[in-house]
Amino acid sequence: MTFSDAILMVVTGKRITRLEWDDKRFYALLKDGLLQLHKAGEPNDTIHPWIINDGDLLGVDWLVIDE
Repeated sequence: MTFSDAILMVVTGKRITRLEWDDKRFYALLKDGLLQLHKAGEPNDTIHPWIINDGDLLGVDWLVIDE
């Protein structure tokens, strides 16, 4: 799916990831009104701001993570 489609999923509370990301445990989510990145298996305080780059914006390999 495209970045636009993926962001719509995030707004509804879903978590998203990209096939291109090397570590499949990374995912993006909306937390405290900001787009954030988290690595599954890490403590919840290891959530970081997501600096979106042009590769993210143009990517069409976005996936929703099953909950």
